[in-house]
Amino acid sequence: MQNFQIKYQSRKLKIILAGNKIRGIKCLEAINEKYDVVGVFGHKRTNSQNEFIEKAKILGLNVFQPSDINNSDSVHKIKELKPDIVILAGYGPIVKSDVIDIPKYGCWNLHGGKLPKYRGSSPLNWALINGEKKFSISIIQVDTGVDTGDLLMEKSFPINYSDNIYSLHQIANETFPKLLIKCLKKLNDGSLKHKAQDAEKSSYFPLRFPDDGFIVFDQYTAEQIYNIVRALSPPYPCAFSYYENKKILITKSKMTKRPVYGEPGRIYRISKQNGILVAAKDKCLWLSEMINDEGEMLQKRIFTRYEKFATIKQASLEFYENK
Repeated sequence: MQNFQIKYQSRKLKIILAGNKIRGIKCLEAINEKYDVVGVFGHKRTNSQNEFIEKAKILGLNVFQPSDINNSDSVHKIKELKPDIVILAGYGPIVKSDVIDIPKYGCWNLHGGKLPKYRGSSPLNWALINGEKKFSISIIQVDTGVDTGDLLMEKSFPINYSDNIYSLHQIANETFPKLLIKCLKKLNDGSLKHKAQDAEKSSYFPLRFPDDGFIVFDQYTAEQIYNIVRALSPPYPCAFSYYENKKILITKSKMTKRPVYGEPGRIYRISKQNGILVAAKDKCLWLSEMINDEGEMLQKRIFTRYEKFATIKQASLEFYENK
């Protein structure tokens, strides 16, 4: 493996940026002003527009969208571009050693999670689901493991009661370009420090799927439901449950000021201001904003007091009654 702690001198760094969405765009704008961006890699072509790629084209940069960045054609192209470093900013595919070993300073990854605790996928979503009081973003030296490389830079932020996944991503996407520029400056002047992760304290979180957001009210506490709702709020697929056999997407919820108890899943109050009060495994919470599959806002009047959302108990009763 190469030694990346080398002082860089004289000319501008030649950078390849592999990115996606807002994180990729903001980082591209930041580094394009100060460094020589010799190539931009995006996710493989689809029928939908790729805003990151469109931005790179507007800036007049070399754009590539391979089906696999690790295939022989991509590796050959990266070698031709002779980058000093490859930076991954929201880029999904795993980059393997054939790519990592090409640049003089290897690859960096912008990871939206505290390391080594939040290795893996969807770290910001998981931080909210787990009820963390703060979250971190990191820049790491890429190696052949999953988020196991040396830490180069890290910054932490508090998670406030009103935060959701959208606000956490806003903070991360505004901060990453600044951290990246700072990291590149340190690389240039030879002051960049590498910090090995403590493998004994590591944990891994997997990719999440839309069905993971299914709320079964007698399986989760009120706080767990609140955290799941804010972790999966738009633009994510949303937490959801079923009411009268109709799928209800829950986009906002809030805890009660004082404890209110009841039978899990049952609606106890309907308030124009607060929403509908539904009991969870331990106590009630307000479901304050809900939409249907078409994204249309649901009015509180469609719900009936004492009717129920999905529970294991209700599903079991229906099963035995039908049997």
